[in-house]
Amino acid sequence: MLKNKLLIGLLCWFAYSTCQAQITLDNTYSITNSYQDMQPVLLESAGTKYAIFDQGNLELKLYNLDHSIYKTITVNTPSDLYDPVAFPHFNAAYFYYVKEGLFDTDNEVEFMLHYQACLTSGCSTTVTAIAIINEDGSVLFQQDDTGIKGTSTYYLQHTNTPSSIINASDGTSKMILKNTVGPNIYVYNLPGTLMCDPCGGTTGARYTEANSGVVLKQNAPNPSTTYTVVGYELPEEADRGTLKIYNTSGIELKSYQVDKSFDHLQISTQDLPAGTYYYTIQTNIGQVQSKKMIVVK
Repeated sequence: MLKNKLLIGLLCWFAYSTCQAQITLDNTYSITNSYQDMQPVLLESAGTKYAIFDQGNLELKLYNLDHSIYKTITVNTPSDLYDPVAFPHFNAAYFYYVKEGLFDTDNEVEFMLHYQACLTSGCSTTVTAIAIINEDGSVLFQQDDTGIKGTSTYYLQHTNTPSSIINASDGTSKMILKNTVGPNIYVYNLPGTLMCDPCGGTTGARYTEANSGVVLKQNAPNPSTTYTVVGYELPEEADRGTLKIYNTSGIELKSYQVDKSFDHLQISTQDLPAGTYYYTIQTNIGQVQSKKMIVVK
């Protein structure tokens, strides 16, 4: 009898412990110099990435949500941006709008670069310009004596801001903390969802489940082996949407266009390996919801 009570007690404790949501450290990024920083960005097809930008070396590195390297973009020829003889002192560079399909129509990554070079070390005479950099490091566009008009939430700002929270494209939420006395940036997994994302301009999560109006139902069966059905309801002000499936690295695997003709979608999971996936729906006016599903074999 005593053994049975002890066993029941242990099982209850284990069930309680495992059901409690935890904030866990996902990864640590080491920033090697004062010209580097890390911020999340949302790519139209590839989803959320972590961007580490190096002003000093004109380099942008993108990491997947599992922290494997996705792409490295380095400006091939800085002389394409300014005359190093006339302005030998490169002063600063700022990265904006890391996107796919914004500055051209292919699936590659491009970004806007706002930079300044100086005639003297004191920068008494400068050239300030805007350039669009392609994924291969080439310059797609360049215009001298120009700058950013106003402010932009798509600015990968180099600051000492200690934290930010995002809703990632795979349905998870992340907390990003910066060590203010050291070189590290910490990424934490959060058990819940940010209901109103102040970083929506950068991450693309302007609307979340509390105020979106769109309904995304839990798939069934879940877990699934060969197929699953996802129910949804589009709000009155939206007439169509896109339902996407991501793996845990944030890579988009499937995409479907939906409208109000139906309220559910049957999805084949035969080609998906066993594992955890996230599915999201986004309406044509920007409303988003996301949920998790499991595939077994």
